[in-house]
Amino acid sequence: MVMLVGSATLVYVTNMRWEMKWILLVLMLSNFAYCLPSLVWLRHSHSWREITLNRRDIAVGMGDGSTLTGQLVDCGMVFSHFVILLVRFDGYRFNTARVIFRDALPSEAFRELCVYLKYPR
Repeated sequence: MVMLVGSATLVYVTNMRWEMKWILLVLMLSNFAYCLPSLVWLRHSHSWREITLNRRDIAVGMGDGSTLTGQLVDCGMVFSHFVILLVRFDGYRFNTARVIFRDALPSEAFRELCVYLKYPR
């Protein structure tokens, strides 16, 4: 929500035609309406519900009950408050990135994930 308000403010203060401002605002709102149920509320069938790591292999349980398998890409990042996972799923052409915040997991599980990603076995 903060990003949406910040982006809308930047669009408002820039020097461009009002038609273009409205188009950009509608695009930002439609992206927000799509991403909120998908990524935050985990309501869509393509939402990640469960992650299983085994060395560099990953299995992701989806909202519809299916499982996607793939490999972690080496450029994932670990920070003190969140982790960025970059995954290449089998059969998909592009990488997928997900941010996992500290409060999304129990503290011990988040710590284990950080250690696992920093020092792969």
